[in-house]
Amino acid sequence: MAESFPSAGSDGRDADESLEGAVLGRFLIGKRVGRGGMGEVYRAQDTRLKRTVALKRLAPSLRNDPLYRRRFLEEAERASRLTHPHVAAIYDVIEENHEIFLVMEFVEGETLRERLGRPVTLDAFLDLGTQCSEALMGADEAGLVHGDIKPENIMLTEAGQVKILDFGLAKNLGHSSEKSTIDRAGSFAGTPAYMAPELLMEKPADGRADIFSLGVVFYEVLTAHHPFQAENFMATCDRIRRENPAPIKKFNPQAPADLQEVVDKMLAKEPERRYKNARELLQDLRYVQQSNSHPELVLPSWAPEPLWKRILIPVFASMLGAALLLGAFESSAIRRWISPEPPLKRKFLAVLPFTTLATDPERRAFTDGVGETLAMRLTQLTATYPVEVVPPRELHAKSVADAEQARKLFGANLALEGSLAQSDHLIRVSYSLVDTATRRQVRADSVTVSDQSGALLLEDRLVESVMTVLGMELKPNDRALLHASDTAEPAAYDDYLRGRGFLQDNLKTASLDTAIGLFQSALEKDKGYSQASAALGEAYWFKYSDTGDQQWAHRSQESCQLAETQADNLPGGHICLGVVYNGTGKYEDAVQEFQKALSLDSTNDDAFRGLAFAYEKLNRPDDAERTFRKAIELRPRYWAGCAWLGGFYFRHGRYDEAARMYSEWIALSPDNYLGYSDLGAVYVEQGRYSEAIPQFQRSVDINPTVDGYGNLATVYFYQGDFADAVREYKQAIEIRGAASDSHTELGNLAEAYYWLPDQREQAKELYRQAIALGEKFLKVNPRDAAGMSYVGLYHAMLMERGPAQSYSQRALQLAPDDLDVSLNAAKIAAQLGDKAGALAAIAHARKSGVSPFVVRDDPVFRPLASDLQFQKLATP
Repeated sequence: MAESFPSAGSDGRDADESLEGAVLGRFLIGKRVGRGGMGEVYRAQDTRLKRTVALKRLAPSLRNDPLYRRRFLEEAERASRLTHPHVAAIYDVIEENHEIFLVMEFVEGETLRERLGRPVTLDAFLDLGTQCSEALMGADEAGLVHGDIKPENIMLTEAGQVKILDFGLAKNLGHSSEKSTIDRAGSFAGTPAYMAPELLMEKPADGRADIFSLGVVFYEVLTAHHPFQAENFMATCDRIRRENPAPIKKFNPQAPADLQEVVDKMLAKEPERRYKNARELLQDLRYVQQSNSHPELVLPSWAPEPLWKRILIPVFASMLGAALLLGAFESSAIRRWISPEPPLKRKFLAVLPFTTLATDPERRAFTDGVGETLAMRLTQLTATYPVEVVPPRELHAKSVADAEQARKLFGANLALEGSLAQSDHLIRVSYSLVDTATRRQVRADSVTVSDQSGALLLEDRLVESVMTVLGMELKPNDRALLHASDTAEPAAYDDYLRGRGFLQDNLKTASLDTAIGLFQSALEKDKGYSQASAALGEAYWFKYSDTGDQQWAHRSQESCQLAETQADNLPGGHICLGVVYNGTGKYEDAVQEFQKALSLDSTNDDAFRGLAFAYEKLNRPDDAERTFRKAIELRPRYWAGCAWLGGFYFRHGRYDEAARMYSEWIALSPDNYLGYSDLGAVYVEQGRYSEAIPQFQRSVDINPTVDGYGNLATVYFYQGDFADAVREYKQAIEIRGAASDSHTELGNLAEAYYWLPDQREQAKELYRQAIALGEKFLKVNPRDAAGMSYVGLYHAMLMERGPAQSYSQRALQLAPDDLDVSLNAAKIAAQLGDKAGALAAIAHARKSGVSPFVVRDDPVFRPLASDLQFQKLATP
């Protein structure tokens, strides 16, 4: 039984209890065999007629919608007129206790998609093709069009009989003296990879659109290739409209020439060049069948071919524009029937940035905000459901835009690709779930709401729809998470979503300023809107990071405190305030805020990371390590947990443990450049320079980054190749640009110049710049011990004894066991000629975990090379 049920949104209410075992009139209801946003489908027994049926129960949100209820009943009545041996029939529509049930034929068998996993002969294909054509001919005579012909909607019974599903959701052609068409108000929400060009271009369509879709199916069966599939939705649509597919003989040299002619005619771009109707198609297929009897001729098998060769392009019907959007809503029953459970047991999901045809920046930002908020709300469910979600912040930071990148950089095995379209009255999101390894579409669904309901209802329905597509049914106690917004003002929520969209481009001053304005606007519409206050605090902090102006840090703290006051029971204000406290050196307060946030949302990555960071700054390494490990337990397939813990071990000189964590990271995400960069950094600390260089080179080959070039430069520095180090540090600075923490890159470049002959004057100028930047940020966070120690080192390299020693002593008082602080203290003493102080500081640094190889190979310690105590300290 491959029938499940049509997808759409729900209103987020508690689901009705299961009907299994219940009696509905003359129907004895059996096992539920499918569930989707539009409701549920059950196997049932008709006790009066003694037959098995599929009983489809409409979801509460839809049966209570008068418009949808009327449309559904009208379409069911029209479709019930179609009685054909190759069409799954609609028997009845039942209304009872304000519920709607659709009684349909229960089809045993497998879909054509499933059947293509085994070899198919040419004769078997022709038999299948004629049966499909007969079904379309019957629909023509009944005045119906299917609108979503694809392999998933073509069933094959054990006896080899074709049954086309979903005609119960077809559109009426009408029977007038005029040409029968589907007008723009009745456009289809079909699967774009199978849609005829006229539908993609929002033009009127008739039954010839089904012939085109069936032609795509025929081409796939004959060649094991989709004729128009491209790397993305828009490219696929463009191919459908403009390009002719490769000849069938390219993939199947034995295909009869007359069969090629039939498929070419079915796939003609202009409807008038296709078969006028299914009857003409059937006549030609029967001619081919009579002329080409090849019982042993086996078509190309899909079984051994990679699944990416038969991708189903994501269901992005909403991208076709407002007119198609309106039609999709009015014919919202024309949807995909989804099976209840994706094949992957543990789902690691990346919610990719949603697409839109809108060019207006406000609408683009609204689309971005919807996608980001969906990911954030799904993350809240990860504690109790077998799904993990890549944080949207990480996806945006790495500019991940497709499923392959999500797999390579984050190890995600599923990606959600979606699009959003808005008209004057409706908002619609269409999305598909994609297997990132094969690029095959696993499931698809869409959600539509009126603009009067707004984005609040859209988000609620999206969360429940996605969970259903993932094969998970929300428990009643978890449904409260659907209503995660603390505003009831749709206009305020719309401003908030647009603000979140603009905030994704926080490195752009204009986008950041627009986000701030939108969050302020949301608060004007709802003065108690905590999430908007927290987002405003986040935006102010980005503003501070961008400018270094302390007023923005103060404003950030005020907004975060306001968010906490407005809704102490939501994590957003606590996380926002924790970030500010960490950034301003109030680590004890940060611990309290992040702990409160985790008590409210035990799944929040930002809270885990912020809490562990605060523990480290408070010299509580055991607490920090436990926090990182708990984050890994929460996201066992997400590489970032391994990266965080590996970084913790690295900072504490536990290099073997760090190498193990980074190796696990690479195993989870083998194409993530950061893993190679950090593993190489461990090898540097272990003196394994020859092993480190390939890791760094692999990193920059995948993606040229500050860390990759900076670490590669560090290897050259410790090897004494200072010219090469200068070259690579310059590369890092070019990438970093004017970022807020670039004083470290300037300091590194200065140090490499310092040890080159005749380059110390250039080094001095760079040290001056690094000091100015470092001191600027120490004014905001006076407890940044590592930053303080670096500023001290810059002064020491300029032989400015007083400030060098002052900064070093203050840093040691704040974080005596910090690796950077203790190593820099030793370097400062050595540079200033304090041999005894340098040896004592080196001994302390070694106890703190500083690598002996770093001590051995740093040129600042060369004057100590003949000292026996130094030799002992520099020996592994």
